[in-house]
Amino acid sequence: MELKEKDVVVVIKDEISFGDALNSEPMRNKESGLKGHVQIYEILDGEKKLIYEKDNLVVYLGREYVASRIFNKVNTNLVSPNDPAPDEFICWFGLGSGGTTLVDPFDPAPPSSTNTDLNTPIMINVIDDINCGDLREDGYYKHNLYDVIFEPDVNNASKYLIAQVQFQIESGDANSSLISEAGLFTSSDSSSGSAGPFHLFARVTFPSIYKSEDRILFFVWYLYC
Repeated sequence: MELKEKDVVVVIKDEISFGDALNSEPMRNKESGLKGHVQIYEILDGEKKLIYEKDNLVVYLGREYVASRIFNKVNTNLVSPNDPAPDEFICWFGLGSGGTTLVDPFDPAPPSSTNTDLNTPIMINVIDDINCGDLREDGYYKHNLYDVIFEPDVNNASKYLIAQVQFQIESGDANSSLISEAGLFTSSDSSSGSAGPFHLFARVTFPSIYKSEDRILFFVWYLYC
């Protein structure tokens, strides 16, 4: 009997999820792939109080950025001529007032993977060119990060590496605003007064928080790798 050579096709997949869960149920103790979770604290008299937490959404631009960064290759199937470049990194955050439904300012509207910016960006600071960027007519719309800390995911037997992204909204930032959305942005320039370009990596929406001078807000954004 004559043996015929057969074609052998080997398909290898390594699928990573960026955590598109849009509900507010905490995810830190759940087994899953790469995911994101956001906690919002209010700092009062030197103490931090957790006031809200939920999962975030890594948008399409953020996923495209990760692929470009890993392979150091620009996506040739461009959705936009302003897509993120491989040399960018997450170094800015932005705030907005467009994260809720039109009917109820305390009812978050889920973000979409097609988001390329915050729905209604708000000005963070008028004059702070040391910590801010993205200058527009009325002030600066991006702020640099407070810190990034790497830690093992002890809740899942250290199977994942957590990048804990921290940023703070000071007493002089975004006052008299109803904040209901926040975003992490990539850029190739993290210097003071940067003009970008800035690309949305991830977005989170939450019930409106009124920002006054006596309120300091502290965000902890967990990215699971």
